[in-house]
Amino acid sequence: MISQGSLEVIFALAFNIGDLVMLVAVVAWALYAVELHRQREHLSGTVFLFYIAVTGMITVFPFYITETLFIREFVPSWNGVAAIVYVSLFATVIAVYLWNFAIRSVGATHASIFLNLIPVFGAAFAMYFLGEDLYVFHIIGTSLVFAGIVMTVRARLRTT
Repeated sequence: MISQGSLEVIFALAFNIGDLVMLVAVVAWALYAVELHRQREHLSGTVFLFYIAVTGMITVFPFYITETLFIREFVPSWNGVAAIVYVSLFATVIAVYLWNFAIRSVGATHASIFLNLIPVFGAAFAMYFLGEDLYVFHIIGTSLVFAGIVMTVRARLRTT
């Protein structure tokens, strides 16, 4: 979906420092998922989520202060507050809680297949909230994602 089904787009990709940051984040997320499943003493989901939230706030706070002092300060607006509530509640609290539950239940290998739904939801949200158009490559990409998930789940059910 990102390349719109075009090899030209893939070959014309240019990378920057943000891409490297995202690569590091993806590797860190994978290590987190594997180690979470290996963890012998499980904290309750809410306690673990609290630790994640505190760690996140401590990590982000210096960046917030730096941006406020040197770039611009946050000016509250309805859209800004709504975005913060959405990201805080749905994309973080609920999503991370459910992700941690899934990892502990089925393991990182089996849960990770559902990460392929992120671009599907991203495209769907862009269409709904931003008025983006639906193209054939969206349908093909979404079909491939769902086919992969179905095949993976079926294969897992056959082996158990």
